[in-house]
Amino acid sequence: MAPRKYVLQPSEVLKVKVFEDVSINPRGYVLFSLTSFDPGESPKVMVHDMISVMRDAMGFSPKWYKGDVYLYLQGSDLMMKKMGYIDEREIAKNVVDFDVCRGNIAVLHQERKKPSRDFITDKVGIMDEYNIGPLYKDSIPRKVLRTKKFQDEGWITGLSISESGKVAYAKVLDISPIRQALFIDGDKVFEITGFIGEIKWAGDKIVIRNTNLEEKGFFGKKELLILEENGDYVKIDIPGDPGDWVEVYPAPGGSALAYHEGKLYFISTESGKSVVRELDMSSLEHKVLISGDRSVHGVDASSYGLAFIWSSITRSSVLSIYRWKDSKEIEVASATRVPDVGVSVVNERHVVLGKSEKKVIMLHGGPRTCYGISFNFEALMYALNGYEVHMVNYPGSAGFEECENVEGIVKDIAEYIRSVQGKKVLYGESFGAFLALMVSSLVNDLSGLIVERGIYEALSGHMASDEGFEFEKLTYKLSDPIDHPEDYIKYSPIFLIKGIKFPVLVIGATDDWRCPFAQSVALYNMLKRYGKEAYLLVLSGTHNVKYSGESREKVYRLSKIMEWVEKCFESD
Repeated sequence: MAPRKYVLQPSEVLKVKVFEDVSINPRGYVLFSLTSFDPGESPKVMVHDMISVMRDAMGFSPKWYKGDVYLYLQGSDLMMKKMGYIDEREIAKNVVDFDVCRGNIAVLHQERKKPSRDFITDKVGIMDEYNIGPLYKDSIPRKVLRTKKFQDEGWITGLSISESGKVAYAKVLDISPIRQALFIDGDKVFEITGFIGEIKWAGDKIVIRNTNLEEKGFFGKKELLILEENGDYVKIDIPGDPGDWVEVYPAPGGSALAYHEGKLYFISTESGKSVVRELDMSSLEHKVLISGDRSVHGVDASSYGLAFIWSSITRSSVLSIYRWKDSKEIEVASATRVPDVGVSVVNERHVVLGKSEKKVIMLHGGPRTCYGISFNFEALMYALNGYEVHMVNYPGSAGFEECENVEGIVKDIAEYIRSVQGKKVLYGESFGAFLALMVSSLVNDLSGLIVERGIYEALSGHMASDEGFEFEKLTYKLSDPIDHPEDYIKYSPIFLIKGIKFPVLVIGATDDWRCPFAQSVALYNMLKRYGKEAYLLVLSGTHNVKYSGESREKVYRLSKIMEWVEKCFESD
């Protein structure tokens, strides 16, 4: 059969280029990574030398070291190279992270603690890409942190080295519930039930982004803390969530924190876009420095200026420099560009692309992420092929208000869907898939439903998940499931399917330990047993398959979803 003719083909996702890991030196020279969404294409270290942009090495995560010398990763090898020279040398092996500051280097090595052969599989529960989990302490990854002066080991999830050579780093202490602590040269100075995100030395203070699960659960705003070396801290009040929490597909990346001469520069997600704020470390006052119809995904600062990576609706990655001397922004490099689509924002929160009687309504995961003014190939694929796309920011989305309960979220989504006129297909992934199935019991005019990689029956789903029951306990304040299993039925939308009157596409990933594949099979089987029109799309990969899967899997996923959306609208 001849391939379908689309304005934007699903296979074109592999051609999308993105920038990552920006680093600027005092001369204004900028390093960054150029990566492709095609896993078969190797990442490249690029340099802007004030005149042009050129490839300088094969690798990623470049950081200026001294003068024109920089460090970068090539696979798991830490390399050193002088800009413009061919010679490079290896300085460390098995490296997963590193940091540099004024000639000081901190290196994080990876060692895996392999279980015996009678264990299920050595992959079980290791979800280190999310800094969450795993199922059993026996499968926790062991990491070794080294500097010239100091060494520690454990499940270390982030680090920063100071001008004086002190290293601040986060370590997982327990996994049920998840507890992390901040250490400085081996001494614990701060502890939290939740996640410690990025860490950055700012002079003699440490800045961290964290999620306080004990106080707010998974729906609560992220926090920005400034700590003294003794652990005393102040929390910075900002209108949004510190960090870049805007959904981008494919995703550029980089540091959300930068520091230079008494000023902290941090990314903040606010009302559907990520901006850069400048904070005075003395007064703790802050203001928006970089904004516009775009979202910022990585920053770095030097005496020359602020280098930052951003995306917009139709541009996958752009590198710009904000010069201090004249407060002027200069665009340095641009990656993939697609044709314009009409864009609007409804109720100051929901992003709408295109205009058509056929609507695709999308619910993000998280829960505390958001859709925004950023590049999203999947949404663009729908919009450029004749659909109107509604990317919904429900209560509890990053950059918006906090949410007290899931019932309020479901009600809000249902009301918005009813307000959208025309034929509608509803899509949700991860937590958004759970919400989509919940909402489907309240909305009866859908042409189709797509749920991807979700948990639909809370008891068995979280028994198998690497998160366990921590999400329900910390977010919904539920009791122990063994003592009160009935409490979990309320958060199991698989029991609401009898009223569904439209076709359902269930998508699951075989190696997903966040939202186990068995949940997708169970939902599909239940739908079929109750006489519903249901289809099961099986992907090979983890919960992160749409980002990290093989090339053919990424294209296969998008192609099948597009075909199914067309089928829903044709048969309706």
